[in-house]
Amino acid sequence: MFNYDKIRELNNLELVVYNYIISNNHKVEKMTIRELANAAHVSTTTILRFCNKMGYEGFSEMKYELKGERQKKDTTNSNYDITIPVKDFFKKVNNEDFEDILEKAVTMILKADIV
Repeated sequence: MFNYDKIRELNNLELVVYNYIISNNHKVEKMTIRELANAAHVSTTTILRFCNKMGYEGFSEMKYELKGERQKKDTTNSNYDITIPVKDFFKKVNNEDFEDILEKAVTMILKADIV
């Protein structure tokens, strides 16, 4: 949700806000900006600066994004079947074409002076 490059540019107070949000994202979804400011022990202005630096126009937009991310995560996890990609992988590697490619790679590696 938060861009790593943008996180690196945060000052100490904004990092406090970031850490609080990451640790308590389910609570933050329901908080007002003042409640978050009190919980993180920063000013509302610091929270607004944090939201702006993360690319949001305001606190409400960030909360909306937090809620959307959580809902997407909940939906993805509940419907995810690990066996599908595993079966697909074995179908791809269990054929003659894959074995030919693998043999060529082994030959190249064995012929190489430095691996």
